[in-house]
Parts: sequence; structure tokens; C-alpha cells
Amino acid sequence: MSQLNKSETFIDMNEFGDDDDTVASTGTDYENIDPNNLLHVSIDDTSNNHLDPSSCAELLGWGHNTYSCLGIEGNDIIEPKYIPISPSIPLERISMIACSPNHTILLTKIGNMYACGENSEGALGLGDVISRIEFTLIPFAHPINTEDTNPPRIVKVATGSGSIGSHSMALDSNGRLYAWGVAYSCGLSTSKPKLTPTLVSLPIAGNYDNNINSDLINKCVWKDVACGGGFTIAILKSGKVCSMGMWAHGRLGLGDIPINFVRRLNRSSKKAARYQLSPSMIPGIENAVSLACGDSHTLCLLENGSILTWGKNSCGQLGTGISSSGFLRDEFRPKPVAPFSQSNNSEQIKRCKLIAAGSYHSIAVDLDGFIWTWGAKGGACLGHNDPLKLEGEWNNKINAIFPAGGNSTEVMVPYEILNWCRTWCTPRCIEGIEPSSIDVCQISAGDLHTALLTKSGHIYLAGTGPVVPPYVPNNIFDDDDDDDDTEDSMLKREDKLVKDNNDVINNLMSNETETQRRVQKLVDAAIVVSTLRRPCASWYTFYLIFKLTSHHNI
Repeated sequence: MSQLNKSETFIDMNEFGDDDDTVASTGTDYENIDPNNLLHVSIDDTSNNHLDPSSCAELLGWGHNTYSCLGIEGNDIIEPKYIPISPSIPLERISMIACSPNHTILLTKIGNMYACGENSEGALGLGDVISRIEFTLIPFAHPINTEDTNPPRIVKVATGSGSIGSHSMALDSNGRLYAWGVAYSCGLSTSKPKLTPTLVSLPIAGNYDNNINSDLINKCVWKDVACGGGFTIAILKSGKVCSMGMWAHGRLGLGDIPINFVRRLNRSSKKAARYQLSPSMIPGIENAVSLACGDSHTLCLLENGSILTWGKNSCGQLGTGISSSGFLRDEFRPKPVAPFSQSNNSEQIKRCKLIAAGSYHSIAVDLDGFIWTWGAKGGACLGHNDPLKLEGEWNNKINAIFPAGGNSTEVMVPYEILNWCRTWCTPRCIEGIEPSSIDVCQISAGDLHTALLTKSGHIYLAGTGPVVPPYVPNNIFDDDDDDDDTEDSMLKREDKLVKDNNDVINNLMSNETETQRRVQKLVDAAIVVSTLRRPCASWYTFYLIFKLTSHHNI
């Protein structure tokens, strides 16, 4: 899935990428299938069930399109649209897509990177500050190293955007880390923006031990990287974790913000540090395997399946709960998240295999396949479809009580809504989704939505905004437009809708006028629901009809 910290969505019909956008892909035996008829087949992963990627290399996107970060012109895109790409990209096969609120980077199998979107700080890596509305190849040559036994290639990309600007990171197959864009977030020991990919040195600040010796310092050995709003977190191959960028709200996990003495006109004054310009090691973390960053918080998955978190917590995104004094507090150092890292009963400890972070919420999948979500002030992106909703005066005050921004490091929870707040400020398992029927292999999240991808090729979405496809009732094409069917009854008829979808598509293929009428009905009748749902019950129909009509140039 693409890296989702933002609000646009991509579908790569060739291969599933990895962040506030959603990315999906399909894979199959490309010698025995017609790409034009390819819908959902399988997921190309590293498991024993690995299948060759499909030769179909179509890229689709929808959602917020700030600075044309989707690679097409227009504002909010409320339905999947084909993204124009270079003829060489399908041959290279897209392996990953990274999205920030303002720009997007495609990574191909051979290590080429293509970028589009906002570029005022050089986040596209093209050597200038001119924004692009189409995906453009990033000119990049690896530094020559006689010790390299194999030519390196880029294997992962990450993007971030915040109040100070946008930046990008890339990791190559030899463990080297590169950065470009707004320099405060890149760890390059400078405040000047970098317009092209620049090598990041290993930590020169922080505490070292026997795991970080002089030999390792002379070799770039990174294994994962994630970007947030104005900061970057990266994992060394030793399992240690480093951070760089903005100090605000503890997003670096380095502890209390240092105080600098500033001398002006023969007078000295104290001033809190704003940025950590070089990578600094976060103390106390061992055996880290993966990272996920939101706007101002981080999740860190350890080798034993436990989760550490730190950063801003005004929306409950850390999952650490309410303090004994009734506050949601920011965490300036890594803190374990229950029930994944600690529990009153050791038998109830859950171990995780996947993590993802939206701007203000978090997601995890445990080893049993159950999905856990928390944060976002209890929003629809958590996928719980809660009957408990605040009404009246309290509902109007929520955004003021739990601000996404602001400088405060703690939020007091009013006693009257304490129980409601507890339903979303700690991890909560999504009910109704059984791992036996839904084998999730990838998760991603954005500003207001969450996406799950299963090994069977199904996509589940929850949330609000243009990213979440409309829910389409199975009676949408009936002649009677006044049907009062309820949402619950519609959700219960998923299996029947799959057959109906196939019948509808077969009928549409020979009647262009009928296609136009029914597509308009889809738009008129679409509604958004907050429960996670299979695409075959909603957007799957929407996508099939869209793809068919696009072939008819409607």
C-alpha cells in the first residue's frame, strides 16, 4: 500500500506499493491473462504464495489533489482516474508509492524514482524549485564505491510534509540513506534546502555503545525509514533508531527539548531548540524492525512484536490512554503501547506484525490477524462504526477540546466525556472482521481514512473525505428510485451484490447509453459509511463501472 499520511489514493495495477494515500495492486500469471480484464487476483509479496506481477501497469488515483500531487490536474478527485505516466514506467514495474499531502514519489523495480507535486523546497529532487503536474524521472546516480559487490538500487522511498515544508528520503540496497527537500527534516547538518538526493551520514550525535562502533560509522547501514510532518525516523541495521527534524511535541523521541543559550548584544538568553539537524540516536530502543510516522507521532515495531510510540497525543494517536489526572499527554520518549507491550495478564499480551500511522490515528495488525485502531478523536477512520456518538453542545466542542495543532503538550479531558474518550485513546480491536476470512497483508492510513489490503486482493476502506469510495446499494440499478433500504441491510447482502455486479458489467458492455445513466445513478445515490467494507460491496462496483466507461470515453 502506498504510504498514507495524507489524503489521496493510488492504485497500481502492477504491484502494491508501501503510506496518506492508498495503494493497491494485483499480480497473476501475466502470460495467460488479458490485462484489460484484470480486476483482483492476488498480491505480489515475498511469501510462499508469491506470484509474478501482472503485466498490466495502470496507475489510478483519487482524493485531495493539492499541487497536482496525484499527477493530474484538478482539485479533489472523487472517483478513480487513470494517471498519465511515462511509457517506460510500465516496463520498469512500479514497486512502491510514497505520498505526502503535497507531493508523490513512484519507485520502480529497477530503482528509478518519479516525482510530482509541490517543489518549493526541492522535495521532488529534480534540481530546481519548479512544481510538476506529471511524474518526472529524478536524475540520480549512486556514489561510486569500490567495495560494492553489486550495483546498488533504491529499494524504499518515504515522503513527509509539515508546517516547515516537504522532504523526501530514499534507502538503497546497500543500506545508504539519501535525503532532499527542506533541510530541517533531512538530517544533513545544514539548514539550506537540498534540491537533489544527498547522502545522509550515520549518527554524529547521541549515545553510542558497542553496537555502533567505528567500522559501522564508516559504512552506511540503514534498514528502514519513515517521514512525518517536519521530521524523519530511521532504523540502523543493528536495530537502533535515529531521529532528525523538529523537536516540537516530542516527535523525535529524544526526551525533553534542549535549551540553548543565545547571546545577543552582550546579553544571553535561553531559547528552546527547534530542530535536530543531524541524526541522533534514540536511547532505549533495541531490535526495531519497522516504523510508521503520522503528522507528529511515531510507531516503532520491535522484533518481538511489541510497539513503542512517542510524539503528540492530542487526538489519542499514541494509544497510551488518559493519565490518572485526566490528561492526554504528549510523550517525549518511547513508551510501550498496551496490549502489545504490556498487560496486567501476560496471557493477554498481543504481538503485532504490521503497523501504520495516519496523520492523527494509528493502526496495527496482530499475529492472529486482528486489526486494532486508535486516535483521530474516535473518527470514522477507526472503522468501529460506534453507536456512541456525542450530540449537541459537546459534539460542537470536540475540535476545540482535542486540537490537532497547537503548542500545548497536554489536553485535559472533561469528566462528562471521559468514558467516550476511553473508547478511542487506547488500541481497540475492530469487531466483525474475522482473520479466518480476511487475511490482511498490508495496511495504510491517511488524514481521514484507513485502508487494508488482503492476500486475496480485496481492499477495505474506512473514513471520510474524497479518498473513501461511496457505498453503493445493491438495488442501485432498480427502476424504483425511492427505495428506503437501510445501511445495515445493505451490508448484509455483500455476497448477492458480487453476482449482481457481474451481471451489471456484462449488460453494460453492449449499451453505452445505459452505462451513462447508471454511472449517474451511482454518483447520485452514493453515501459514505464508517465501517470497513469489502470493495465488492461498494467501491468495487464503482471502480468496475468507472473502468468500463473510461474505455467508452465517457
